Amino acid sequence: HCSAEKGHINLDLVEKEVGDLNNKKFFICGPMKMIESFKTDLKKKGIKNRNIMIEDFNFK
Repeated sequence: HCSAEKGHINLDLVEKEVGDLNNKKFFICGPMKMIESFKTDLKKKGIKNRNIMIEDFNFK
C-alpha cells in the first residue's frame, strides 16, 4: 500500500481488501504507534494475539 498515493492504511481498508478478518494472520511492520493502533483495532474485531505478529520499524 503506497500511502503517498492512497493515504495511510487503516483497518477498514484492510477489511475491504481481504474480507472477513476471522481466521487470518496479521503481520504489522512499522512505527510502534501505528502497530499499537492496529493491534487495538484488531482486538476490537475479536482477533486473538496469537494471530497478530509485529515488527517495530522506525527510521533513525
